Parts: sequence; C-alpha cells; structure tokens
Amino acid sequence: MMRWSSLLVLVALASIINCIKAGSPSSALYSSAARASGRTRTIRGFKNVQLSTARGFGKRTYPDSQLQPDLIPADWMAEELSSNPELARFIIRRFIDVDQDGLVSPVELLRNTVCQEPN
Repeated sequence: MMRWSSLLVLVALASIINCIKAGSPSSALYSSAARASGRTRTIRGFKNVQLSTARGFGKRTYPDSQLQPDLIPADWMAEELSSNPELARFIIRRFIDVDQDGLVSPVELLRNTVCQEPN
C-alpha cells in the first residue's frame, strides 16, 4: 500500500510541475513574441536552419584547361587488358559487340575507324 501511495504522490507532483511550467508567463511571452516577429530564437553556439544549408555549393567555375575528360594512357590500357581477362571481356561486350550476339564481326570491330578520321 505504501508503494502505491508514493507512486500516486509522484505522478501528482509531476503533473503539477508540468502545469506550472506550461502556464508560466515567460513561455507565454516568448511564444507570443515569436509568433509576432515570425523569427525563431537564436541560441548561442547553435546555427539556425537558414545558416546550416549549403549555399553556392558546386558552382565554382574552372578554366577550360581543367575541364578535360579523364584520359587513360594506351600502354596502360593494353597492359591492363592483357593481365585482366574479366576487364577485357567487359570492354568487348560493352563497347565492341554492339548487337550483343556474343560474336564480334569485322563491321563491329572496325566501325569506329571507318566512321571517324584520326586526329
């Protein structure tokens, strides 16, 4: 019985404290002032939402000399294709075998050399 009465007193005390805190004049004044000004309260040490968003991200301009595509040296590519059969198989299936029939025809193999002139 003692346990239930102490629990009841604790619950009653918590509800009284909650009512006092909710009805305090400082919270009422703050909420009405915040609604009137339309701004949020700034707490020192914390950034508000407007300052934490990125502005101007990724909008830097680079000279044309830095905007080159990634180039791979031909010697390195040949060495890599000879030592890595999975890469060679992927390159052939993806870029050379256009009709995806599993066979490379002379037309597929030479289509890039016929279409464009070397620089």
